[in-house]
Amino acid sequence: AQTDVGEFVLWEKPGDFPGKVWREVMIDVSALQSHPVRFRFTFDTRDGHENSGQGVYLDDIRVTSTCKPISCATDLDCRSVGMVGSCRDGTCDFSEVQAVVLAFGEPGAGPGQLQSPFDVTAGSGTVLVADRDNHRIQVFADDGTFLFGFGKPGSADGQFQSPHGLSLSGDRVYVADTRNHRIQVFSRMGVFLFAFGGQGTDPGQFREPKDVAVTADGGMVYVADTSNHRVQVFDPEGVLAVGFGEYGKKPGQFRSPSCVAPAPDYRVLVCDTQNQRVQLLTWDGNPISSLQATGDLALDSPYGAALYLDGFVVVSDSLHHRLVTFTGEGIPWAVFGAQGTGVAQFRYPMGVTSSKDGRLLVADTSNHRVVVVKKTAFP
Repeated sequence: AQTDVGEFVLWEKPGDFPGKVWREVMIDVSALQSHPVRFRFTFDTRDGHENSGQGVYLDDIRVTSTCKPISCATDLDCRSVGMVGSCRDGTCDFSEVQAVVLAFGEPGAGPGQLQSPFDVTAGSGTVLVADRDNHRIQVFADDGTFLFGFGKPGSADGQFQSPHGLSLSGDRVYVADTRNHRIQVFSRMGVFLFAFGGQGTDPGQFREPKDVAVTADGGMVYVADTSNHRVQVFDPEGVLAVGFGEYGKKPGQFRSPSCVAPAPDYRVLVCDTQNQRVQLLTWDGNPISSLQATGDLALDSPYGAALYLDGFVVVSDSLHHRLVTFTGEGIPWAVFGAQGTGVAQFRYPMGVTSSKDGRLLVADTSNHRVVVVKKTAFP
């Protein structure tokens, strides 16, 4: 769609789209209300087959309008042209939309390039990325400009084997050095300070920890001890305070927990990844509730969770290539994204974090980039 405020990709043929049959495709363009729109149709031969004379036919192209605002119950009802509006007083409002405002990174091993980034965190004008398959941490400015990086493959101090999660707290950076089964702590400039953990099942030991998160006051360090199916909590110097969880499907039990996100009131969100849910627990592991859904909104391998504006929780629904937003009561409220490589599309998004200015930063892992999403005014 070509408009006075830019171009928008409305639809692309999915790989499983049936051939030799008529198929109705309906596209909601409500977000473009009050703008002149010109629709453009393009065709290609990316299927690799020579043109046999049997092509794609378009017929009965119609644009319909109710001339009334779209009614809604949640933001789920207010999705259009890759953007998400707001459900206000029972009608959709597209004057402000959830949209991609920045994306940075590309595949590779050079400075500023990424190879399967798994997690991202932000603070004080910088963005830190766990560049998993390059076995390093990279630091960018808020606008995506590369600043510096630290780490290389190995098991010595300051080296990594598939770092997954990371957390910024004051002048320290905590990194889940997953395949080295430890947490490493650095200065904000990447100078190694100390490490704790080690491979094992005893208290204080880890098996492939995939995330680490520090409470807002810096007093507690939560670790998703993924292959031990538990969460362990430490003081800032790596001294064990408490551990909780075991393998299972009941409340308070986990199967491969892969993210931790402590709230200011010391409750903690845990991505219970193989149980297809995010659990909310007290600081010491007593279950409170679960974020999960059914049908089209059911989660499939949630790998990231972040506290967002107005008490909402955003979950990276990784195998569905999207973000799902829940209310604090666990009600699904909004969905953003779809599978692909374009704007507002993801391929296996993993870590997600929120910044104080209302941005969501997403590790778009298989697209080898970081995507920044924010509610912004739409002309």
